[in-house]
Amino acid sequence: MDQQSAAVPDDGDTGVTKVTVETELKLKQNIGLIRGASIVVGSVIDALTMSELGSVVRKSGSHYAYLYECYGPLLAFLYAWMELTISAPSSSALASLTFSHYVLSLVEFCGPVPDLLIKLCAVLMLVTLVIINSLSTTFAARVMVVCTFLKTAALCVIVVGGIVRMAQGYTTTLSTGFLGTTTSASDIALAFYYINFSYGGWENIYVIFEEVKNPKRNMLLSTGGGVLTVAVLYVLANVSFLTVMTTDQLLASPAVAVTWGDAMLGPVSILMPLAILTSVFGAASTSFFAGARLMFSASRDSVMPEFFSFIHVRRYSPLPAVIFRVALGVVFLMMGDIGDIVNFLTFPNSIFQVMSVASLFVFRRSRPDAARFFRVPLLIPALVIAYNTFLVVTPLVLDPRWEFLYAAVFITVGAILYVPFVKYQLKPKVLDTVETKLQLLLEIAPTSYKKED
Repeated sequence: MDQQSAAVPDDGDTGVTKVTVETELKLKQNIGLIRGASIVVGSVIDALTMSELGSVVRKSGSHYAYLYECYGPLLAFLYAWMELTISAPSSSALASLTFSHYVLSLVEFCGPVPDLLIKLCAVLMLVTLVIINSLSTTFAARVMVVCTFLKTAALCVIVVGGIVRMAQGYTTTLSTGFLGTTTSASDIALAFYYINFSYGGWENIYVIFEEVKNPKRNMLLSTGGGVLTVAVLYVLANVSFLTVMTTDQLLASPAVAVTWGDAMLGPVSILMPLAILTSVFGAASTSFFAGARLMFSASRDSVMPEFFSFIHVRRYSPLPAVIFRVALGVVFLMMGDIGDIVNFLTFPNSIFQVMSVASLFVFRRSRPDAARFFRVPLLIPALVIAYNTFLVVTPLVLDPRWEFLYAAVFITVGAILYVPFVKYQLKPKVLDTVETKLQLLLEIAPTSYKKED
């Protein structure tokens, strides 16, 4: 779109008038095949199921969109409520802290690194992410592509090093690496929580569905290519680690790739911390990019405040959603230890995952003639549901924790807030004036998207 709307002074009571849209204003389709594959990096077993769901619903938001279309606004709100107010910003805060620690580890200090300096460096990273994601979709995607290629190159170095070590006969740990493995079902389920976190990047491509060019081609190829690439690289990288370290050394290492680099790369071992910095920044950028789109999707459905669905009139980026994400991230940075917050959210997210995947069976009956990229065999979503049900039920029954109660309380609070602020759309009048002034300040306007009845 070449034309934009403008905000102009007015002689009325407020002194300004809201931005009006002269032409269609919406997110631009700037994500091609290579950029899509970069965003998708990460894998999980329900990628094929999501491909069909994405082709049926065809809206940005991933699980949020499928829950909204299948079950209505309440469940969609509860998912967005947890993801946008706690999970996503706290994950961004954790990533920025990790980035900060590695940056400062490259500098020598007399004594321990001041906590204030660590947090300032983390805030600087978050601000950088705001700038990148505010400039344009194209620029943000290019940054992710560069980070993805650099991360992949580092993984390839690790893989090649492992192959060399195996050729030299360093396979003792590999042959005994699974001795003493736990057989506890609850421990296995909790371990899969962390696996889901590490391999969860595939979902981001469905969060930004509406910005993907030629989705029938690029969504399938991005998903399939990303899943296959990451699965192979991650498995081979772990094999490589075990050719250099024992299992005890691996578990004790605060940064496994750095330990591997110190043993294998000698004078150029500094490349590994730099690779980790790139990896953390790229992953945070991808999560940031996708999270802003989730807020955008929820807001335009009136599940979250509509203001967060506004986009920049020239750059077409969801600026209010981006700023909201970083603001909450900074708040979590100031809170201190936030690891437990992320952990307890994995439990309810598995519940939403089950319900989202189950919507495929509903859509097969309610939308039998919808144009699909392909029809996944029903055995696959059934296995996904069984897997996530195992993750929910097993630790709840065999190893109940306080985190599960916290999650239930948080969901209940969300359900209470839903009634006045979403169902009945209560909104203080002063917010209209605030929104108007922010529209002028940020140069943002409502999109041309119209919610379907």
